[in-house]
Amino acid sequence: MTGQAVDIQSHWLPDSYFRAIREEAADNPIWAAPFRGLLSAGPDAPLRRLEERLPAMDQAGIAVALLCVTPCTFRHQARAIKAASASNDDLIATAAHRPSSFRVLASLPLPFEDQAVSELERVGKDPMVVGVIVPSTAPPYRLDHPRFRPVFAAAANLGLPVVIHPALEPLDDGFADWGLDFSFAPPLLTSLAAIRLVFSGLLDELPELDLVVPHLGGVLPYLTQRLVDQSGRGGAAHDIQHYLRSRLYYDNCSYHKPALACAIATFGAGRLMIGSDYPFRGGIGRCVEDIESSELDDHDRRAILFGTAERVLTKRTPPPTS
Repeated sequence: MTGQAVDIQSHWLPDSYFRAIREEAADNPIWAAPFRGLLSAGPDAPLRRLEERLPAMDQAGIAVALLCVTPCTFRHQARAIKAASASNDDLIATAAHRPSSFRVLASLPLPFEDQAVSELERVGKDPMVVGVIVPSTAPPYRLDHPRFRPVFAAAANLGLPVVIHPALEPLDDGFADWGLDFSFAPPLLTSLAAIRLVFSGLLDELPELDLVVPHLGGVLPYLTQRLVDQSGRGGAAHDIQHYLRSRLYYDNCSYHKPALACAIATFGAGRLMIGSDYPFRGGIGRCVEDIESSELDDHDRRAILFGTAERVLTKRTPPPTS
């Protein structure tokens, strides 16, 4: 795609998606609780602007960023459909205007599975769309439920990797204080969603499907042996380590050197890509600095910065670069 750094997770909320969140929040204040930061974001907030992002990307050495919303599970079907379709159109138009700098992770109107498949079919072949972003889990649904198999099958058929992103949803009261709902809960929820998908046998049913677990794989690097010892294989054909090392991908959004070392020892450097999670984890260049300042050899460093992303994101006909 570029031969330079590729950021696989850069959040931007088009006005269409921001309005949908506000409308849903007005109908359901309890649902809105985790969105307090988003709802207070003015039009000049980094989450809603792109103008400053391009020079920041240039300074960091990031050639291409994958634009995506912060996915929500809207309770109203019509609103979910409108939010996904309008925001996807906005992201695609923006990326098409700057094709050398941006691509798109399309969002879907989950938990409405039929409509999610329809939206995938509508935008999935657009050359700017190189992946899909889905909320990890939100009551009353889980991604591993059989009803969502057609959604994953459609993504696999289109050659689009699926990024499992934390769902901004009301959580147990234990996460309510000290910002734990934004610091501690997200990697736990993505880890849970990913491991349930593996144990459900989904990856055996869909051998072409690629799943991406952000935040350095959440807790998966540290709990691998515990899963082997105490959870077995579930409905999967292989040991969990097989899927962690050969079927899942991860971004490096942790920025803790011992954690990076553990993830690489567990998964292999070739399964990692950079993901800034901008603007939620500080400056956009932090994901690059994390790898550039590591003790990785040049081969592994280049793989994480761009090599793996180029391979994973261009399984179908590669999108244009200019």
